[in-house]
Amino acid sequence: MYGEAAVEIGVAVRDMNTFGTDVLTALDGMADRTPSDNLDEFGENLASVLGSGQSLSNFLKGQYERYQEEAEAQQRQYLDLLSTFAEAYVTVLVAGPLFLITILVVVGLVLQDTLDLLRVVVYLGIPLASLGFIAYIDSSTKTVSSTLGDMRSEVPPVQVSGITDVETTAALTDGGTVADGWRESRERLELYETYESVLGWLRSPGRTVLRNPEYSFAVTVPIGLWWVAIRSGSLPLAPVAALRTVDSPFVEATLFVTGVFAILYEIDKRRVRAIERVIPDFLDRFASINEAGVSVVQSMERLTQSDLDALTPELERAWEDVRWGADVRAAFRRMERRIDSPMMTRATVLITNAMAASGEIAPVLEIAAEEARSSRRLQRERRQEMVTYMLVIYISFFVFIGIVFALSTSFIPAIESADLGGGSGGLPSGVSTGVFSGLGTVDTAAYTLLFYHAAVMQATFSGLIAGQLGEGSLADGAKHVVILLTMTVIAFAFL
Repeated sequence: MYGEAAVEIGVAVRDMNTFGTDVLTALDGMADRTPSDNLDEFGENLASVLGSGQSLSNFLKGQYERYQEEAEAQQRQYLDLLSTFAEAYVTVLVAGPLFLITILVVVGLVLQDTLDLLRVVVYLGIPLASLGFIAYIDSSTKTVSSTLGDMRSEVPPVQVSGITDVETTAALTDGGTVADGWRESRERLELYETYESVLGWLRSPGRTVLRNPEYSFAVTVPIGLWWVAIRSGSLPLAPVAALRTVDSPFVEATLFVTGVFAILYEIDKRRVRAIERVIPDFLDRFASINEAGVSVVQSMERLTQSDLDALTPELERAWEDVRWGADVRAAFRRMERRIDSPMMTRATVLITNAMAASGEIAPVLEIAAEEARSSRRLQRERRQEMVTYMLVIYISFFVFIGIVFALSTSFIPAIESADLGGGSGGLPSGVSTGVFSGLGTVDTAAYTLLFYHAAVMQATFSGLIAGQLGEGSLADGAKHVVILLTMTVIAFAFL
């Protein structure tokens, strides 16, 4: 949950538990060993506070406020970095290819054929540059929030009263034994745990796919390939003709596959956001009830009776786990796994660790609530900041489509109809037409096909990068890909 910091502190705990090292020496060793300047400073300061007998609570509160301010400063730097990336993308990978394509088209129509060079730019230059840009953004914008999304605390097995993992047998006076009464129950439980994932899929396949949108590819990709095969029919041997035959069915299949994934992903994302909106309120209520002297179990029961919007069904399910004999910490961790939210993961780890130490967890809950509010505030700031640059990406793509559309519908047909390369064009015999004398027959269909493919690639990569910059992941770009691809198909349908 806490990454390498937990590993470093775990080594210090191991030194104390296994080798009998005192806490001050263990903290000093951790500070000397860690490569992190922040953890080094924190370990030394914590050792000083413990050694001098100062208030540990005040120290930890001050450290929390300090690191919270640093997190906000890093957020501002991160937003500035994303803004730079957005501007660089529009300049280098949208305006740049558009300018290059326009120049090559003019040169190809006026001086010599540049179709081969245009194909290199469209089929190699744009994809490779865009993929490299995506990889660079991913490596440069790693944040704590993104890594937390992949770190889930392990859910301990449910401890049911009366059932143990040790087989017990009662000895008889004649040397025999009485059969273990729980053996059959344990075997059934082990069998259930073995096939739990399959049973969950069979019971509610819709919910499973909603919680894991990538599972939809197992169905949509074969359907998409079948659609491409049906629509394309037999492919011609010529590469250009084969591309012209396959491109439209392939784009339609891509829209279908990406659209289904985007719908499922957005539904699940809205569910998580609805839960995250009430997590601070949930923690505040939990803290106030526990602070009044109510036990953790009773506090949880009272919370199920309150209105917490999207979180209420999950709390009720967690309470049912407790009623059936589950440990409270296990019930919370199961709930965290079902919700699958970094914010809920952080809150759950704090709550369960506090429960292991004491039944009075109100101070920890208040800190968790403040941290959740801070995380939501930073997320809102990021979305608001990046809306402008997402609009810039959209507008730049529409400009790209507009210019390519103008080249296909106006400029190239005008050059073709002029028939400048057909002879004297009314000029006296022996008079050259200058730079236009090299013009031959213009392959309008080849240019149109190339422009269409360039627009499709720009739509795909612009959508992915818009999602990556604006919301933090390529999966968030699926909806943008669908929108931009749809606009591309509509625009070129009129050609």
